[in-house]
Amino acid sequence: MESHFVTQDSSFYDQAFQLRKALFFKDFENANELLNDAFEAESYHLIIEKNNKILGTGRLTVIENNIGIISQMAVVLTCQYKGVGKKIMSLLLVKCSELRVDKVRLSARITALSFYEKFGFIAIDQVYPSKKTGVLHQQMELVLA
Repeated sequence: MESHFVTQDSSFYDQAFQLRKALFFKDFENANELLNDAFEAESYHLIIEKNNKILGTGRLTVIENNIGIISQMAVVLTCQYKGVGKKIMSLLLVKCSELRVDKVRLSARITALSFYEKFGFIAIDQVYPSKKTGVLHQQMELVLA
């Protein structure tokens, strides 16, 4: 497995975009709009690949006050529970440190809370339905500084 931060003109980015679309918004007519949100162009896009095939992806956006937002983490179904997600999260957190991010936030699906807790994230606020999909999520935060 190899990892790369990619730009939007990369074929890896295109594969990652299609993976996110398939896993998060497959039944939505406006899937492209939902993925191309206000953060897409300014974010760091990490991919994990093997033999030029995407296994997983994650996105990091740095906003005001040195806050990092991790989002759009997706792993090919056949690669789940095989360390791909762990590698993505670990590398995104390294990038946060390199960028001197003080706090990292994310919105976790309820089914993934224990995954993020293993990295030290704690739940904040109330459980809420995603504005994009209606799937229940929990805001989580990790203080780095």
